[in-house]
Amino acid sequence: MARAVLRQGLRIPHPVAVILLASMLNGAAALAAERSCALPDGVAPTVAKAWPELRRAAERSAFFRWAAKKFGAPSACQATVIDGAVAISYAFAKAVRFTTTVSPAIESSLYRLELPDLAGIETMPLLRQQEKASVGQDGCGIDWSKPITSTGASGPVTSFVGDVCNCQARIETSRTRIRSLEFRSAC
Repeated sequence: MARAVLRQGLRIPHPVAVILLASMLNGAAALAAERSCALPDGVAPTVAKAWPELRRAAERSAFFRWAAKKFGAPSACQATVIDGAVAISYAFAKAVRFTTTVSPAIESSLYRLELPDLAGIETMPLLRQQEKASVGQDGCGIDWSKPITSTGASGPVTSFVGDVCNCQARIETSRTRIRSLEFRSAC
């Protein structure tokens, strides 16, 4: 049957074929990212035991879900462990990168979404979603009406500080474009 279809020629309009091929390649890239995202050899047993939950938490984060919705499945994933801190980094289309670093021993976490000069991003709702995804529905007491501004290496930085878990949300900009969003806490 399949040979008969091949002999007759499969008549698919060209744009549809391109879309199907792109979908298959994106799925293959996501599958490759899924398979390659593993801890390096020789990590401490406590880190290895916590790995599945750390990865699930990263993929449940508001930043990861936003990037996956906007840019599709990640094309690459890399895990590293330095001094007991686990970093998981996902690469998305358009050079977007999501990285989370978790240090279970000191109960700290950092979620960073790098957005190389993308415009039109609603940062405040996304930061608030990440706050709730990180520390729970009650959040960590960030007063979103009191921004703290400073100058970072790549341009202006706007920070918001919470009164629970030493949490902080940051927006790094370059001129009028968002460069990165960051949420960190330690509790």
